[in-house]
Amino acid sequence: MAQSNWEADKMLDVYIYDHLVKKKLHNTANSFMTERKVSPDHVAIDTPGGFLFERWSMFLDIYNAKTKEKLLDSAVEYELNVYIYDYLVKKKLHYTAYSFMTEVKVSMDPVAIDTPGGYLSQWWSVFWAFFVASTNEKHSESAAEQFSQAFSRPL
Repeated sequence: MAQSNWEADKMLDVYIYDHLVKKKLHNTANSFMTERKVSPDHVAIDTPGGFLFERWSMFLDIYNAKTKEKLLDSAVEYELNVYIYDYLVKKKLHYTAYSFMTEVKVSMDPVAIDTPGGYLSQWWSVFWAFFVASTNEKHSESAAEQFSQAFSRPL
């Protein structure tokens, strides 16, 4: 796996952990930290609602713009939770997935967009590559590669 992918995966875990802590899902956060070996250090980009939630919300706003439907924060959070649960299951984080399902009461129904590593992971890889490229010129090749890989595969 390329270094840029590893960094994206690592950062996704950091921001999932941040999301769990900010939502006061302490049992799940502790389990996730143990199973994924996530450092409890502060995140680089600390926002009140959590960087992951805020970026996911922006993504859904753009995605849903064609229908002109604005989702409530509770609907955005529920959808993010569904994809976090999917990610936990696909990463075989059984204790964390069970804890998350219990604390959040998320549905175990199949996700709308199902990918082998989890749609959240795929979305984050593309988002993170573009985010890093926009803040650091030397990573623009990585962003182009991520964009090409993400959009050359069928969903």
